[in-house]
Amino acid sequence: MRSIVFVASLIVLTCCPLPSAFAGDQGTGAAPAVQAAREIDEDVGTPLVGIAAVVIVAAIVVVALVVCVLLCATVVAIVCGAVALGVISNALLIGLLSRRKSLAFRAFMAQLCVLFAVGSVVGVGLIVRHLGHLAISLPVVIAGGVGFGIVLGVILAALVDALLGFAYEKVAHRVRTARAVTA
Repeated sequence: MRSIVFVASLIVLTCCPLPSAFAGDQGTGAAPAVQAAREIDEDVGTPLVGIAAVVIVAAIVVVALVVCVLLCATVVAIVCGAVALGVISNALLIGLLSRRKSLAFRAFMAQLCVLFAVGSVVGVGLIVRHLGHLAISLPVVIAGGVGFGIVLGVILAALVDALLGFAYEKVAHRVRTARAVTA
């Protein structure tokens, strides 16, 4: 119990400003919070109090960092959700207008490929700009990354579409063969 009182008093004395009447160093050259902590430490008499204070402060810092990371992750999830919602609703609209589920799926895959490529190319461009110490302005890197990412995304979407078409034909052929054997 005494160590908890010491740690709490150390935190309070360190974080809270003291009135000017208590602000003197009284000949020791130490700050008033340190003097008060030393007086309490002499009363408590255990060397583990300093370790406990460090552990408590470290725990507070870790909790604060975790909260900050969770807040940042929430913001990123909201932004990504908005993008995903636009992609999904756009693909559904294409499917409803064309009355073909396969076209909706193709539109969805194409948009995902373009988003993935744009994000990747812009990220790589920023990393290369930073690590290479290039004198290219940030808007030029982003605009070039978006342009090149769109082109790369369309190529990637065409490749994914061809790969999925090939896989569909293979599966359809096996299903037809299996049905012919069982019939």
